[in-house]
Amino acid sequence: MFLLLDQELDQSQMRELKDSLSERFASGVGRSGGYAEAGRQDLRPMQPGTEGRLATYCFKGTKAKWSSDGSRSPMAILSDLESTGQGIALWEEFTAAVTGDACS
Repeated sequence: MFLLLDQELDQSQMRELKDSLSERFASGVGRSGGYAEAGRQDLRPMQPGTEGRLATYCFKGTKAKWSSDGSRSPMAILSDLESTGQGIALWEEFTAAVTGDACS
């Protein structure tokens, strides 16, 4: 997760924010039946010059990619659906999974 803050935090403020967010995250995972250690979470400021790497990470899901093993990114599924009309069941499975509808 990325946090956009309106001011720089000192070390004490970063530690306080990290502890608060980590506890909330671990509690939420626990309520959903999973397990996460609050102490194993990380929070650090972005370093100047790393913006490109961050942008690539954030938008990697927006590229159509086909793998040699036959797997496809969501955008590749949409591309195939548009060009061939096939793949609606796979797209519906994907959208149900990411929206939580598959669990209900």
